[in-house]
Amino acid sequence: MAQGNRDPFQAWIDLGERRPPLKIRPRRPGETFQPLGMGGHSLKVSDFMINQKIPRRARARYPLVVTGEEIVWIPGYPPAHPFRVRAESRQVIRLRLLGGAHPEGMR
Repeated sequence: MAQGNRDPFQAWIDLGERRPPLKIRPRRPGETFQPLGMGGHSLKVSDFMINQKIPRRARARYPLVVTGEEIVWIPGYPPAHPFRVRAESRQVIRLRLLGGAHPEGMR
């Protein structure tokens, strides 16, 4: 399922030893996360949004899925590196952004 995902507004994540709750909130100044595909290196969320060409007007209110202080997923993009599904994953959660909260109109 996760490998064949063609919908950028759904993601499968592995929380590992972390426990929910998962929350949705906007970004915070200077906040960083580990994008998938960067080998665990961190990037400022603001730089990621600029690189992905998210319009400036949408960046402050773009939803982030977090657990504690860690960013799990920026809807529309792959999950953060620490939350990727691996062969040894035992519990996988499917996240999906629906309806009115959909940021697609912000692009």
